[in-house]
Amino acid sequence: MKLGIISDTGLTPGSVIRRYLSEKGLLSYFSATVFSDELGYCKPDVWAFMKALGLLGTKPAEAMHVGDLLRTDVAGAKAAGMKAVWLKVRDGEKVEGVVPDYVITSLPQLLKIEGLGAKTEF
Repeated sequence: MKLGIISDTGLTPGSVIRRYLSEKGLLSYFSATVFSDELGYCKPDVWAFMKALGLLGTKPAEAMHVGDLLRTDVAGAKAAGMKAVWLKVRDGEKVEGVVPDYVITSLPQLLKIEGLGAKTEF
């Protein structure tokens, strides 16, 4: 499984986020990193998702995006032809016409999504 990051940057540019992830030993887990300040597009623009898919070398139908915002993460992923998982961390968010494929409230719940669960042997 390949992992990527698509992030809308605000005060912290992608280069700083990438350096932080590297310092913490996490950057190597991601095959692609797409930051809005570097790309020039923010989610939900389809180009942000297509750029990540291109870097990952995968097709939209083979990919799943996990995000906490319906308006940007879920809407953008769905528009790009990807499956979308909404990490629901706050109540009350509703966006007309935006329906995620899956809803979770914590990241470990991803393992319960059919086809994503990994068997770990010790």
